[in-house]
Amino acid sequence: MKLNQRRIDEVIQGISDGLTKEAACQLVGISRATFYNWLSQGEDDAAAGRRTLKRQLFERIPVAEIECEKWHLSNIRKGAERDWRASGWYLERTRHERYGRRFVQPEQEESSDELRVIG
Repeated sequence: MKLNQRRIDEVIQGISDGLTKEAACQLVGISRATFYNWLSQGEDDAAAGRRTLKRQLFERIPVAEIECEKWHLSNIRKGAERDWRASGWYLERTRHERYGRRFVQPEQEESSDELRVIG
C-alpha cells in the first residue's frame, strides 16, 4: 500500500477526532505494521531533512493529538454546553499520565521480619 495525501488526511482527521492511531489506521485500511513502518521512515526523513509524505505523517500526528486534547479541555471549560464529565472521563482514560486519578498510598507500619502464625 502506498502512502498518499488522502490517507494522511484521513488518519490525521481520525486522530484529531479522538481515535487512537491504530483505530484511525484501521478505519482507513492501513495495517498497524505498515503505519509504524511509515512513521519510522518519516522520523528518519525528518532527521535527514527530507520532505516526504512519511515525514508529513510523522510530524502531523502529535499536532492532531494535541488538537483532540484541546477540544476536550475546551469542553470542560464550557461546562454549560455539555456535561463536562464526559470529557473528564475521556481525558482521564486516554491521557492517564496527565489526567488520571492519583492515589496516595497510606503509610504502612514498618514491617518486621517476625513471622506470626494465626489459627
